[in-house]
Amino acid sequence: MKPLLIFCFLITQLISAQKVVVDSVRYKEDYRKVRLYLPDNYQTNQLPLLVMLDGQNLFDEQTSYSGEWNVDESIASFPENKQSIVIAIDHGNELRMEELTPFENEKYGGGDAENFLLWIMEKALPETITKFELKINR
Repeated sequence: MKPLLIFCFLITQLISAQKVVVDSVRYKEDYRKVRLYLPDNYQTNQLPLLVMLDGQNLFDEQTSYSGEWNVDESIASFPENKQSIVIAIDHGNELRMEELTPFENEKYGGGDAENFLLWIMEKALPETITKFELKINR
């Protein structure tokens, strides 16, 4: 195999082994990472959807600023009928306070939570669900 093909194969295997897919969805003038966790039984069952923020902290020690939160390991330890698909949206680093607070604060900023949540509901979730053909238990 050529080096690039080997690299792509290894990355695909690593992502498959972890069952976390990293994608991105257009947000304002840029893109925001969206992480998708799929339990082992997601292909055979309709599962509930859990939407989480601070996606870079949930699944991987390397991308977390304060230690991995072990969301994938926790969900995998649940009985199959209690597991869920997770769509996790990365925070916007310096925009985090602005995106996650509904009211503006003189000292900390904020106030754009409504727009951020609308983007999640109207763009990020539908696009991710459609792209990955997820069967969500509604």
